[in-house]
Amino acid sequence: MRTTVGQALIAAPAALAVALSGFSGAVAAGTDAAPRPAASADPVPAGPAWTPPAVSPFRDVSTTDRFYAEIAWLQESAISVGWADGTYRPLRPVTRDVMAAFLNRHAERVRQVDPITLPAVSPFADVSARTTPVFYRDILSMEQYGYATGWTEPDGTRTYRPEQPVARDAMAAFFYRVAGSPDYTPPAVSPFADVSTTQQFYKEMAWLEESGIATGWTEPDGTRTYRPWRPVARDAMAAFLYRLDPLLRAEAPG
Repeated sequence: MRTTVGQALIAAPAALAVALSGFSGAVAAGTDAAPRPAASADPVPAGPAWTPPAVSPFRDVSTTDRFYAEIAWLQESAISVGWADGTYRPLRPVTRDVMAAFLNRHAERVRQVDPITLPAVSPFADVSARTTPVFYRDILSMEQYGYATGWTEPDGTRTYRPEQPVARDAMAAFFYRVAGSPDYTPPAVSPFADVSTTQQFYKEMAWLEESGIATGWTEPDGTRTYRPWRPVARDAMAAFLYRLDPLLRAEAPG
């Protein structure tokens, strides 16, 4: 089997089940569909230059909520428009199809690259223009740009598993690849008490921390944890993308 950014979810089903227990209802995929921005579009600046609106664009996100500025930035940048009922659903886990849309559209806007040419046949047996019409191009872009490889199944086919929630360790790998897989040597001692230097995606998680994209949690005993198998919630995803933006802009043409 190929090494993939979602493999840790298979290795820790119990941890995933516990992490998901706080969410009610099925995870809806293919519902948060932002229009694809033009390649020449300029994203709303991240950082001090960005002032969030006084009125929230989402009826379930308050201007006093944590990550409000980042969620509003995501909406203003057309990376996410939320649902037709005016909600963002900030605590819902991000699935792999939605993650593809968020990351690919963000990277395409900043880097001014042309969208991919769709192949005649999807590289993934579980992804097609018919079954995943909203995020089809984004998922295939992830594959063509080398951000995600998917799984090789026993019958030899490859799958992407678009509706599977994205864990925080896999998210680190996605971000590292979108950022161009920068030359980086992780520290000999992990910055997180719950992340070993030998586990999958350690380098990517350490890079995420050193880049200031993810800080983790400070526990009662003073240690910091990353909680690598916890699914990424949509509010945290907005914050991660907001912090990634300056890194992508720094390497963008012009």
